[in-house]
Amino acid sequence: MGFGEDKIIALMERGLIKSGSTHDLDDVIQCLRDGTMQAIWNDGAVIVTQIGEYPRRRVIDVFLCAGDLDSVLALRPELLDLAKRHGCDYGRAYVRHGLVKPLQEAGWKTVQTVMTFEME
Repeated sequence: MGFGEDKIIALMERGLIKSGSTHDLDDVIQCLRDGTMQAIWNDGAVIVTQIGEYPRRRVIDVFLCAGDLDSVLALRPELLDLAKRHGCDYGRAYVRHGLVKPLQEAGWKTVQTVMTFEME
């Protein structure tokens, strides 16, 4: 069962706010246009990634995903293909707590917890 485009966009906007409002949807679209972000999608979900170049590894970071969980998980083959096409040998994602268990069940590993704070 897929989500409609309007619902996915609303989830993306909500996710961007929850992740610290470093970007808005227009920023993500511009990054997709200029190639600093990549996107894969199906009828029920979208995953937006960034490629990180580090001294010892090239990493695919899941910057944002939105949609129904089954549709997000169904994008795994495309995510792995995207990573390989960009020469990545490692992938990571910062996810909300509610996704930890389902992603672990799908084979993802928890290696750290990311916490944030505001500068007041």
